[in-house]
Formats: sequence, structure tokens, C-alpha cells
Amino acid sequence: MITWRVINSSSNPLVIEIFQRHAWNYVTWPCTNALISTGNYMIGSGSLVCTAPCPPNISTLNSVAVPCTGYNIIEQYVSGENRFNIRVPSNYIFRAVFTSSAWFILVTGGSTWSVSTEINTYKRSNGRYNQAPIVTMLPIIRLRSNLTYYIKINVADNDFDRYTCIWSNSSQECGGVCRSLLTLPTSTYLNETSCILRFTPIIVGYYAIALTILDFENDTSTAYLSRVPIQFILRVWSSPNTCTTPPIYIGDVPADQCIFVEPGQSLTMLIRIKVQCANATLNNTIGVYPTGFTQSSTYLDPYDPTINVFSSNLCG
Repeated sequence: MITWRVINSSSNPLVIEIFQRHAWNYVTWPCTNALISTGNYMIGSGSLVCTAPCPPNISTLNSVAVPCTGYNIIEQYVSGENRFNIRVPSNYIFRAVFTSSAWFILVTGGSTWSVSTEINTYKRSNGRYNQAPIVTMLPIIRLRSNLTYYIKINVADNDFDRYTCIWSNSSQECGGVCRSLLTLPTSTYLNETSCILRFTPIIVGYYAIALTILDFENDTSTAYLSRVPIQFILRVWSSPNTCTTPPIYIGDVPADQCIFVEPGQSLTMLIRIKVQCANATLNNTIGVYPTGFTQSSTYLDPYDPTINVFSSNLCG
């Protein structure tokens, strides 16, 4: 995910903050809790570059390497995020693009990857500059074959703009995993308004999904203000177990809720996950790990052994 916002509208050129979050293969970029604690163990390589027409003096925006903030050995990924500033004159529209290769081995598509965000420094009708949406998705989502899933694309817009989710549709936005290049199950459907993806996998393996979020100034506007990418993996698995009831989250706060944390504020929550199939156990949790996030080891609830508990702490 790569998004942006204007943080200083009185300067000339404007100061724009770029926020990027990336996940990489654990084998290539191994990470540990000790390395995370240093705050400067970088994962990933390559650069975010401008494609013409570019603002003056901007060709390469920055590296896509980010400090490691989390990892999952079972799912073989590491993830991290950072922010950096660039200076752009007002009244500019341009794209920042990162291209590379080496997806996991996919059921369909693959080879090259590409991701891009579109930055627009024109003023809105209210005299303010836009803040592009932020999208948060798990790097890998595990799905059992032959079941139908409705996957919510988690979008937040600080301007409270209307937004839609579409399939990424150009080589700059999606490389070798554009929708037109993929052979997905025939029932696959993206509801662009609700941002919910319906997916019924048949074949076991990895699927890459590349989407773009557009935001609009009002309910009737047809001209988008920005394009924000989100790409993630669906890992499909099979099981002979006849029970298909998934674990459920019963933690401290409601599911799918945004929690605002002030800079310098600490937040601690208990996460509870209830296993609903007989004789099943929870052996892994997949997460997105922001900077300052830590997680305890998992233990069983002493009053209900079907409930797995761990605490998470975030220092803003």
C-alpha cells in the first residue's frame, strides 16, 4: 500500500508525506524481534520512481525499503512501513511507481509486479488539498478450498470522501497480476461500492489480488482525486475435516473498528480467538504490524480452552 497527504499547504512547493507499507518473502529478508527492536533493520529493495510528467527535480522519490515491524515464519512473510516527505508544486498530477519481480509461485499470473499511486496537488472546491485513502489488508489471507468467502477491503478516508474499489488495470498498477491476466474462479466478484470481494477458490495455492482505491469529492463526482494501490495474497488450503466453521474473534473491541491513537499514546488490548471445530487448535495468527506494535505469546483461556488469548500493545 502506498498513500499520501499534503502536510504543509502554506509552503511553496507543498510538502507531501508518502506513507508506504510493504511485505516481503521471509526467506529473502529474515527478521526477528531483536532486529525489530533496533528500529532500523531494513527489508526490501528498489525505488519508488516518478513517471512523466514529473514535478521539477523529482525522478526517484525514495527507496521502498522499510524498517521491519513484524514477521510470520509459518506464512513466510515480513512486513514494515515508513513515511517520507517530498516537495511538489501545486496543480500537479503524477504517478509514483515501483516495479520488480518474484511473487510467490502463484496459481495464475505472476512474474513481474508493479504498484503505483497517483498524487494530485490540485485544491478541492473547499480550498483544501486532498488526503488520499489508507488501505489496510493482511499480507496473506488463508482460505479453505470450495468455500465462498466475502473479503472486506479495509479503507479509511480522513476527508470522509466517498471511495470505490476497482481492479487495478494497467501494467504500472499491477504488472503480471492484473485482473485481465488472471484465471480466477468464475464466481469471483468485486463489489466496487461496498469494497467486498467474493471469492470461491477451488485450486490449492497462492493467488495475488491487485486492487486500486479511488476517492471522490462528493457523492455525484465522477472525477477521482487519487488512486491508492493495495495488493495481497490469498493462500488456499484444503482439509479432510468436515467441520468448516472458522474461528471467531471475540476481543476487547468490535471487529473492523478503527482505533485512533495520539502520538505518544500507548494502547493495550486483549485479542481473543475462539476455535469452533472440535479437536481443532489455533497454531498461527496473521497480522499487519504498524511501527511500535508488539504482541505477546498466545495462551489458552483458563476458563474455556477453546479460546486463545494474546495481548497486543501499540506505542503511538
